[in-house]
Amino acid sequence: VRQNRRYRQKTHVQMKVRQHSLPVLQNLLKRDPSAYREEFEAIWRQYLAALEAFRLGGASQKKTRGDDERKLGDLATFVAHCGVHYKEASKRFATDLVALLKDRCATLQPDLRLRLAQAAALARSKGLLDPLVLADLCFELIRRVRDKALRQFLADHVVRDCKKASSGTLGRNLRRCVFKAAEDQSEANSAASARVAVDVLVRLYACGSWTDAAT
Repeated sequence: VRQNRRYRQKTHVQMKVRQHSLPVLQNLLKRDPSAYREEFEAIWRQYLAALEAFRLGGASQKKTRGDDERKLGDLATFVAHCGVHYKEASKRFATDLVALLKDRCATLQPDLRLRLAQAAALARSKGLLDPLVLADLCFELIRRVRDKALRQFLADHVVRDCKKASSGTLGRNLRRCVFKAAEDQSEANSAASARVAVDVLVRLYACGSWTDAAT
């Protein structure tokens, strides 16, 4: 009886999740997080399963692999939007996402790589990812990946983040991160990272955020 009850409850949750697209469910969660906890947890489990399947890789056909990548991107975006309401369920999200981008940045498909980077930036805006960890990740990806769209997005994110934190401890730490990237050309392909960092400095100076002598 107990097993049957658990099965009915699980089926009921799955049915409720299937009734809504992710964007619709995302809006519902924002309005009433506690009322949709079960739905979020079901989506969270789907995300973890999709992430594990992607890590394992394998010989899936091109069409199937493309569908899997789109699903992973959709789920990552959803969790980045809504995870702030369920920190106990999504505490792994930021760590796993950063690790995936670092480990697979050179082999990820460009569309998925950009979507995961966007999810990381969204997670940072929601307080799920440390801004300094993300800033370091941005310059690491710029250094390691030749992807114009990705580099532009990452540079824009660093500029926005530095504008928001132009003073205080976070602002000083972000400044050190940008200056380090601008000056460091000791590693392979770091010239690209240095160029982007210099461009970030120029943009921040031009908009009046960083106008001191060091800049």
